[in-house]
Amino acid sequence: MSDVVMSFARTGKLRSIGIGMRFDEVIALLGPADGSTGGDDAIYAFEDLQLGFSANRMLWLIQVEPRGEVLVLPTVLGGEMIRKTTDRSSFLQDLRSDGYDVERCEPFAKGELWWKVLRSGVLVRFGDNGLLETMQLARRSVATTRCG
Repeated sequence: MSDVVMSFARTGKLRSIGIGMRFDEVIALLGPADGSTGGDDAIYAFEDLQLGFSANRMLWLIQVEPRGEVLVLPTVLGGEMIRKTTDRSSFLQDLRSDGYDVERCEPFAKGELWWKVLRSGVLVRFGDNGLLETMQLARRSVATTRCG
């Protein structure tokens, strides 16, 4: 797994992108989005990265979701095409060996297994093949808070 992905699991930040940033700050770093859902709680896509912004334009969701055999991130985040070759057990072992506790949970639907990195709050889901499916960090409280 790439350093940027492991760093996100550990810290909840994707390089300089973190929860609570303003929309204009993120766009200044990443440039225009590939697309968006529109509306008050819009989700913006940047390659395989989705960012959710509240009605008051605060970042409350960071989600990495590979669309195929590789994970593609924007250039400013490394511009990497990362092959999804690290299996679940290696990923979890790497975190645990670095002192990061991880627990299984079902945060969204009964029977849908995710792993939560306790220190960062990042949720990670693997497919039946053991490869990364989704990583995300969401803080809805940020969506309703007006920050500087």
